[in-house]
Amino acid sequence: MIMEKVYLLEHKNLIPWLESMGEGSGVYIPATDTKNGVVDFFRLSEISGELGEGKRYKLNLAEKTRLSPKHVIYPQWEDLLDFSYGKDPENIEDVKIKLTPKNGEDSSVIFGLKPCDAAAISRMDKVFGQGIVGDPYYLKKRENTLLVSLGCDIVFEDCFCTQVGGSPFGFDVSDLGLMKADGGFAVFVLTEKGGKAVKEAKDYFEPVDEKEAQVYRAKLKERERQTAERIASLWPDTEDMPGTFDKSFSPKQWKKLSEKCISCGACTFTCPTCYCFDIRDEKDNQQGQRYRTWDYCTSYLYTLEASGHNPREDISKRYRNKVNCKYNYNLRRHGQLFCVGCGRCIEICPVDMDIRKIVAEVIEDKDK
Repeated sequence: MIMEKVYLLEHKNLIPWLESMGEGSGVYIPATDTKNGVVDFFRLSEISGELGEGKRYKLNLAEKTRLSPKHVIYPQWEDLLDFSYGKDPENIEDVKIKLTPKNGEDSSVIFGLKPCDAAAISRMDKVFGQGIVGDPYYLKKRENTLLVSLGCDIVFEDCFCTQVGGSPFGFDVSDLGLMKADGGFAVFVLTEKGGKAVKEAKDYFEPVDEKEAQVYRAKLKERERQTAERIASLWPDTEDMPGTFDKSFSPKQWKKLSEKCISCGACTFTCPTCYCFDIRDEKDNQQGQRYRTWDYCTSYLYTLEASGHNPREDISKRYRNKVNCKYNYNLRRHGQLFCVGCGRCIEICPVDMDIRKIVAEVIEDKDK
């Protein structure tokens, strides 16, 4: 991570800056919906009239959002293309298919995402951006999305980013990194895209000289150290996770580990790194639409074959696959754990399953 320039952004300039970017982009911010108490990412243009003190929505830069902001780049429901059939009146056997791809939104800004959520997007980049052909729908959104992260001063009970290679102030994937400072924020420019965003809104930012910038960089490192120290140490080095999980493949062990799981999928839909999807076509007469939706591997239907056979009929096999996907398979495939320690799956699980305890048990039992 290279921080070339540092600016100051006063609190009073925050919303005006975000609104100015919203003129050409979809700006998403973390806010509390006071009507139902939900903290989530909302599109600023849709709530701006009801945002502020005494109104329905309140900017929330402290708590974790219920869902990660991955849906901005990888929507839960995404139209891929429209198709239509046309016949030649003089040759009715000649049927032509017209395909009209969907282009989606031009550009987006995700403001206030936690470093763990930014780290999750780097995992998604590997899934959708590598291989012979990258995913054009994801890649276009990703290229046109500005990531503005805010460092975490608060550690929640279910946070464990440092145990999976992350950091409460890890801005490696972000375009701009924010740290709370007196009267506002210190803004660290991390990429060319981030620098361009600041330059285009220079009236809202105050540049600092290099000497003062060094002070803020030192404060960032110290803040990072202090916050990281408050995160519990759960297991040893994760480097040999694949070997550890390969030794822990017995059905008996995983039946015990997964006995409470009810296959509801809540952990998957809140996870910022789950990427499985299903593609479907819907046709009405000669018109149709192809779309994709999120899917989840703990569902019985996920591996159900047309023959009626299901190689992962038992939940223990599906749950084993899910945890191995996070701590084994993708580490081998992409060189990174596909868990960023956000803790959402722990918080939302209706039967109180804790993936940290699952991993700890696997490590503990590997030599037994």
